[in-house]
Amino acid sequence: MKQGYRVLALFLIAAEAAAGYGLVRNFLTLPVQEERFLNGISASSLLETNSGQGGEEGTESGWTQPSEDQTAAPQSETSAPEGGGWIQAGILDARSSSQISQEGRDNSAWAAVDGNLTTSWQEGADGSGIGEWVEYDLDRTYQMGEIHLWLGNWNDSQDTDYFYGNNRPMDLRITVWEGEEMTFDYTHTFGDGKAETGLKDFPDTARGSRIRFTIESVYAGDTWDDTCIAEIGIYGSAV
Repeated sequence: MKQGYRVLALFLIAAEAAAGYGLVRNFLTLPVQEERFLNGISASSLLETNSGQGGEEGTESGWTQPSEDQTAAPQSETSAPEGGGWIQAGILDARSSSQISQEGRDNSAWAAVDGNLTTSWQEGADGSGIGEWVEYDLDRTYQMGEIHLWLGNWNDSQDTDYFYGNNRPMDLRITVWEGEEMTFDYTHTFGDGKAETGLKDFPDTARGSRIRFTIESVYAGDTWDDTCIAEIGIYGSAV
C-alpha cells in the first residue's frame, strides 16, 4: 500500500512539473499583440517622470503592458471601437510642446483629435522631435478603456508620399494624470506601417482627466524630419 502511495505521489509531482513547464513555455511565446497586464512591473513603467509634472516614478498596479490590436486596413475616418461599452472622451483643451507652421494648414494638437485622418499634429522642434509631446485635457475623469492611434502623416497625395516622407513615432510614452497625481506612465513600441493601432486592457489605476503622448524614438522619414500623429482616439468609462 505504501508503495502505491509513493507511485501516486511521484505521478502527481511529475504532472505538476509538466503543467508548470507548459505555463512557462506559453508565457515566453505569448505574442506581443496578445499580451495582457501580467504580474510584475515592466522596465518601461520605471521611466522618470517629466520634469515639473509631479507624481511618482512608475506604477504599483502590477501591470506590464497593455495589449495591442493593429488593423492593416483602417477606416477612412476614426470611429469608436466596437464592444467594451466605452465612450469617447471629449477634449476641453489641447496643447503641444511645439508645432510646425504651414500656411493654410493646422498642425496643432487639435489636428490629432479632429476625426480627420488627413490632418495631423506635426512637431516643430529642431531635429527629429525626440521629447516633444502633445497633451489633452479631457471633459471629465475617465477610467482608460482603449486608446487608438493613427501614427504618422496620413495626408494622401498622388504626387507625394507624406506617410513615409515624414517621421513616425516608434516609442511613444503615454502619461495620465488625475489632478497633479500621475496614475499611469508607460512607453509602447509601435511597428512601422500605415495602420490603426489600439491599446487596451489598461489597469484600474489608469484613470484621469489629462493625458500626454511623448515621442521617445522615431522611424525616420525619407524626406522631412518632422514627426507626425494623424489621430488619437481616447475611450473609457466616466468615473
